[in-house]
Amino acid sequence: MCVKKRGICLHGMAIDDVFGEVSWHSFLLSVMDDFNWIVEGENICESPYYGVLNICRMLQIISEKNEKYLSKYEGAIWGIENLPGEYTPVIQKALEVYASGEPVDEQERKTGGVMWDKPALLAFRDYAIEKGITYEKSKSTNY
Repeated sequence: MCVKKRGICLHGMAIDDVFGEVSWHSFLLSVMDDFNWIVEGENICESPYYGVLNICRMLQIISEKNEKYLSKYEGAIWGIENLPGEYTPVIQKALEVYASGEPVDEQERKTGGVMWDKPALLAFRDYAIEKGITYEKSKSTNY
């Protein structure tokens, strides 16, 4: 979705010629599906930076209800600016791992090859559960 809205073609066919339109509803369901998996059990610990970035994006959608297609990176920036400061370190770490050019082996890909503070991740997950909504709750609403 983000590639259609803000992507830049570096080589080959134009973006619009390669990718079809994605409705807001389809985008929302996809992001909610990720959100629901991330906050289930301790899944956020399995793939920490992916989970943190997606939680931020979902919380922006829930909070602002403006149909803004944020990337994971943009969602994290929004999270740093709008979520309680106690979550800033874990969000900043997720951004650093996401933007890092450091190579990691296949076994470390989900963690970015760094150690994570499990209690901080679980606290962020709990905050997200408290503030978030699930797919089942959203079936009859736009959010």
